[in-house]
Amino acid sequence: MQSLEVFGTDLYAGTGNGIFKAALNTFEGINEVQNKDVQVNFFPNPCNDVLQIFGNKIKKAQAKIYNAMGMCVQKTEITGSTNMIDISNLSQGIYIIKLNGDNWTVQQKFIKE
Repeated sequence: MQSLEVFGTDLYAGTGNGIFKAALNTFEGINEVQNKDVQVNFFPNPCNDVLQIFGNKIKKAQAKIYNAMGMCVQKTEITGSTNMIDISNLSQGIYIIKLNGDNWTVQQKFIKE
C-alpha cells in the first residue's frame, strides 16, 4: 500500500495497482467487549502520536494494533489502569486495537491522523 487517506465517510487506499475505496461504516461492529464488567476507554480518537487507555480492571493485558487490512502492526504489554501507547510510527488511517486480559477481551477502532 502506498497511501491511506480518509475523506468524509470514505477510506481510500492507494496501491500499486489502483485505488481501493471502502465506506467507513463497513467497519461498524468492531467495538466489542467480551466481559461486561470491564470498562475500557481509549482517548483521544482520532489521535496523533499517543493513544491513552483507561480501564477499571486492567492489571496486565496484551495490546495488539491491526491495520485496515487485518495485519498486526504493533504489540505491547500494558499494566495498570492508565496507559499510553506510542503510535507515532503508524501511518494515517483506521486501526483496531485489541486488548486481551486474563479473562476479558476488548477491541476498539481508532483513527490515526
